[in-house]
Amino acid sequence: MARYYYNKYNRVGTITGYGISNYASLTLGNDSWIGNTSYSINQSTGVVTLGGSVITVYRTDASKPIVFTQVYNNNEWEEYRWGGYLQYLKQRSSPIYTYSRGSFIEVIEAEDGAYPDDGISGIYWYVKLGVVFPELKSKIDGTVKTANSGWVKVDGVLKDIDKMWTKIDGILKEV
Repeated sequence: MARYYYNKYNRVGTITGYGISNYASLTLGNDSWIGNTSYSINQSTGVVTLGGSVITVYRTDASKPIVFTQVYNNNEWEEYRWGGYLQYLKQRSSPIYTYSRGSFIEVIEAEDGAYPDDGISGIYWYVKLGVVFPELKSKIDGTVKTANSGWVKVDGVLKDIDKMWTKIDGILKEV
């Protein structure tokens, strides 16, 4: 497989909004629960605000809406819901990140496909540049082999080939 050069960059994350993540859950035996009928998350700050009306829900009610209570630290709240049993969830607003290419770190060599052509892998951003050594096939002892490096002898000295060109339609092009 051919080897390629990749530029490696830092990855930069920018908060573009807020979503919801659960971080605690348990079942309760309560006969009633009190809370607000809605909440909102400020998409610029992640701060949660309870809204709607305050209601009391009883286990015997025909319809049992979800209620939201007690905002902590501006971005954490409690939610009570019914699913055959009373379930208590503790939730928080969590930042949603959009990533972009940051500052240049280095040029690396890797097998084709080891990193994206232009995107994130792990905690870095990579951009594929070009072939380290073009994929050349040669028949050696009756078997076709693929070269991943090459040398040429110049004035009796063996030198590593770092670029190759070929003439296509009378125009010299880098391979």
